Order: sequence, then structure tokens, then C-alpha cells
Amino acid sequence: KVAASVEGSREQGIVSGERVTAGLNPLLNLNFLSKQADLKPGQKVYTSGVGGVFPSGLLIGLVKNFRVRELDGQGQLAPAVDLSHLEDVFVVTGRK
Repeated sequence: KVAASVEGSREQGIVSGERVTAGLNPLLNLNFLSKQADLKPGQKVYTSGVGGVFPSGLLIGLVKNFRVRELDGQGQLAPAVDLSHLEDVFVVTGRK
């Protein structure tokens, strides 16, 4: 789970994913958005830096759709990378 913010809006939420079998394109869920969120397909979603685990500004994915649920809003994201081909990931911080 990763704290995230949506480009061009004040919306913030938590991104989570699910395991899928090979050959399927996974979508990520962006949860805990306001019901009034105005997310558009193609909007970029970045890490927000909240919680201190990941630095802010790392591209997570692009909005595919948005729906209003009983208590909040939820967006579905297409990952910024092909998750089925990842082996190792490094996050480098501290630019000089």
C-alpha cells in the first residue's frame, strides 16, 4: 500500500494492488478518495510522500476510471510499468 496524490487535483488516497495470473493486465486501486473527486482517464497518480516510506513524486500509474462507493470514491489505475516483467526495484533518494 502506497500513499498517493492525483495530478491536477487535491485528491489523495491509498494505492493497493492484487496478484494476478500471468498474461492478465493488473489494475491498481486508488482508495479513500472523496465522493466528489473529479478524476479523468489519463490523469497521472504519484507517490505523495506521506508516511515517509516512499519519496513523493514517483509515478505510480494513470487513471483508467472512477466510481463512487457507499462511503468514498475509488479510482482504478493502469500501472506505469509492466509489473509482470519486474524482477528488482530500487528507489534512489538524496540527489546531489
